Amino acid sequence: MGFNIGARDEVLMYWVLKTSYVWGFIISWCFLYFCISYPEDRKPSRKLVYPIVATLLSLSTLTLLTDGIAGDPISIPGLKHFGWYNGPLWFLFAAVFSGFLFLGLIILLKKVRYANNLLEKRHLKIMFGSLLVGFIPPMLTDIVLPQFGYFALTWLGPMSGIIWVFIVSYAIVKYKQMNVRVVFGQAIIVAMLLLFFANIFTDFGFGVWGRIATFIVFALLGLFLLKNILVNQLQKEELADLNQNLQKRVDAQTKEIKRAYEVEKRARVELQQLNQNKNDFIIITQHHLRTPLAQIRWYTDSIATGLYGIVSDELGTVISHINGASEKLIKTLNNFLNIAQMKIGMKFLTIGPVDVQPIINAILFELSPHINKKHISVTVSGVNANWPLVRADAERIKEALAILIDNAVVYNTGGGNIAIEAEKQRNMFLLHISNTGLSLNSEESARLFKQSFFRTKEAKRVNPTGMGVGLLVVKTIIEAHKGSLALESSEGERTRFVISLPLGG
Repeated sequence: MGFNIGARDEVLMYWVLKTSYVWGFIISWCFLYFCISYPEDRKPSRKLVYPIVATLLSLSTLTLLTDGIAGDPISIPGLKHFGWYNGPLWFLFAAVFSGFLFLGLIILLKKVRYANNLLEKRHLKIMFGSLLVGFIPPMLTDIVLPQFGYFALTWLGPMSGIIWVFIVSYAIVKYKQMNVRVVFGQAIIVAMLLLFFANIFTDFGFGVWGRIATFIVFALLGLFLLKNILVNQLQKEELADLNQNLQKRVDAQTKEIKRAYEVEKRARVELQQLNQNKNDFIIITQHHLRTPLAQIRWYTDSIATGLYGIVSDELGTVISHINGASEKLIKTLNNFLNIAQMKIGMKFLTIGPVDVQPIINAILFELSPHINKKHISVTVSGVNANWPLVRADAERIKEALAILIDNAVVYNTGGGNIAIEAEKQRNMFLLHISNTGLSLNSEESARLFKQSFFRTKEAKRVNPTGMGVGLLVVKTIIEAHKGSLALESSEGERTRFVISLPLGG
């Protein structure tokens, strides 16, 4: 109804009044539609929309073509603008406008009450408050009070609408309730429709200047709308280009990952095959190397016993060297085979309760000639008189301990000592074997278990014929028993090996 404020022409006022009622029908329906769909963007049922739209079109036609709803404008003494008479069917407008308004507010209020999300509840409260400000004052000043002939406050309707616009704009910007660009675009379209419609009547009230003003407003709104369309189109193109290039990059990276996976897969298969070939080769040598060595030992023993004639002292010495070399070669071969067979699971362990103390005593007895020759003192101590039993394969554990104690003898100094100490720690049995003599620095200690055939310069000097695989055999055997082998050595100090084995008995 706010158009009547500036109207001075009675004919213009007549048509503005009628169109104001038509816009009242449209605005009330848009308000109800908004309350139903906000904020879920849920469209009302067509069974509801079609009858309402048909009814509104009928009422709008009735309003424009007859005086049944909107009557004639009247001049009000003391006011600079017109008032108006309502037609006999005005109650239809009042019922539709107020009914849609209150129904929409009730729907929005129910959504506020039953909203589960706190952020959504806050948005609904802000929108509900802004709609109250935007629609209740115009309803009072432009609908209720004019029924009693009071038109002095009709100007408050548009003013409350401005306040409503500011509240909604704040909600949009502050709480991101809508897409700002979409809202402005829709507002521009509505404004242009209003100006197009008002342009029909500008000749009556404003003449040429009215048309010029309308043209300028149309031009500004059109430029803004065109800019909005161009920006939107540019964003769509950038988004499409991003999606296309992103997919290309993803596809390229996927192909690269697939190629890398195939290369890694082939390399892994080849490595497994090479490892299998290596293990097969080592196992095959068990027959092809042991048989000739056994024959060499048989022939040398036959010669030494005089089977082929009298053996001179010089020949006896040579035969002794041959036997020693072949024995060392057999020992080395057995070490290789033990490592390979344990790693590939071909050599099974016979696990049972084992007393380590008699095994150590037996090893010391076997090595006693070498120990006595170098005048080495040996001390054996334990947790008590009877050592706890361990879960192990007696034969393999003896093999590992024999290598460690033999090394302690070989790399010891004349007049040195060897200390063997047993210790019980929770559910593990710890055996410490330490000796004087050859020691290792930190770098040598780190490489000893990682690198096969590794020997220090000092070790090569003391025992030139060593192979550097003994400790690897020990480590493999101990770990097969779910134990561990550690080395504690500093240059110039004692060398200490610590064996850890699970208790059992």
